[in-house]
Amino acid sequence: MILCLIDITLKPRVRHFPTLVWVLLVVLLIPLGAVLYLIVGRERGAALRDEDIR
Repeated sequence: MILCLIDITLKPRVRHFPTLVWVLLVVLLIPLGAVLYLIVGRERGAALRDEDIR
């Protein structure tokens, strides 16, 4: 739960809800809120292409 809260506050963008809503969900719905954030709310990084590696 603490790692999710740190991740939420350090990320410039999260998906589907504003940052404050995700913080409340993680705190109020222990442990379901943290799991939901990791699955649904966490912004994923861009996928690497072959051109990026070369």
